[in-house]
Amino acid sequence: MLTEISDLYRWCHAASVFDRGVRIGGWSLAAALVSVNAACMNFRPDPAAIPVEAAGNAPIESWTVDGGRGATAPMIAEGGRVFLAGADRQVRAIDIESGGEVWHRRLTGTILGGVLLRDSVLYVATSRPDGKVHALDATTGRTRWRSSAGDIATPLAIAGGAIAAVNRRGELVALDLDRGALRWRRRIGVSRLAPLAVDGAFLVAAGDSILRIDAASGRTAARWRLPFAIIGWQRMDGVLVLAAADSALARLDPETFEIAWRSELDAPVLGRIGVRGDTAWAITRRGTLYQVDLGTAAARRIAGLGAPITTGVTPIDEHLVVGGADGVLRGITREGEVAWRVNLSWNITVDPVAVPGGFLAAGGDGDLHRFTE
Repeated sequence: MLTEISDLYRWCHAASVFDRGVRIGGWSLAAALVSVNAACMNFRPDPAAIPVEAAGNAPIESWTVDGGRGATAPMIAEGGRVFLAGADRQVRAIDIESGGEVWHRRLTGTILGGVLLRDSVLYVATSRPDGKVHALDATTGRTRWRSSAGDIATPLAIAGGAIAAVNRRGELVALDLDRGALRWRRRIGVSRLAPLAVDGAFLVAAGDSILRIDAASGRTAARWRLPFAIIGWQRMDGVLVLAAADSALARLDPETFEIAWRSELDAPVLGRIGVRGDTAWAITRRGTLYQVDLGTAAARRIAGLGAPITTGVTPIDEHLVVGGADGVLRGITREGEVAWRVNLSWNITVDPVAVPGGFLAAGGDGDLHRFTE
């Protein structure tokens, strides 16, 4: 009988990696471990405590509440509430000051692309088996409309009075923002990135191409082929920064799509690219944190974290915040020093969100935290 948590953890790991063809005394090993697998489904050991000397000047936790299992990015904080949704099919609105739940809704499909808020309406897209876009009243959570769009796995975007997302069939589906009526469908190819809204059009990244698709008609206004495949992008204040599959960052002119510069890194970029003013920050799959000057393309390696990082970079006040598979959220100075560490539940996959006086962060076990600095 397993008496120690560490023993159960080792058995859970073994159950996940052993060859199912192995047999013990005529019994399949997989069959022998059925009861262990059942226990493993909800087994999440707490992260190891962070020593005082390693915690640094850690932010103060104001509250922690249940934010729902499998939360997905982005979560949105606005109007005194934080909105988030996840693979448990739940959408939640939580008061930022108290941590109290304002409302929650259970939809009929998993939610893989977070939420989008516009003019007091919260938009959420579901994946299997539902495949719908839902418009919810942000105050009450009541449904305003819902419309079929296919199996959606990317965040949503709004442009020209339409809301759009890419489904798993490789279609960009646009719905009327007010009523949810289908405006058009356009085959664009497989894309794992959210569309970007720009001047009444949607930008879509598919492989090594960027398409500009008119939000009113669904027609392709322009198409640009790039000398690399796109695995990530960030647009802020007229700046469009791309992460390339061949381990580089590139800045594009959002009108002409000419490559203004390209900067080589040590590995492909992981997650969100942080942008503030004339500076971008990116973390690579090797755990290397880079700072890039958006004007000159000068890239500077500021830290090698040596940790299993699982989020992108979020600038919050004077720190660059990243989360890891080990359940540790790290605040890093602009000089590359780890200023503080705090424990959430492993593994952290949702980027934290800045709020007045601090920030919100979601752990991997449905835990939502508010921190003040």
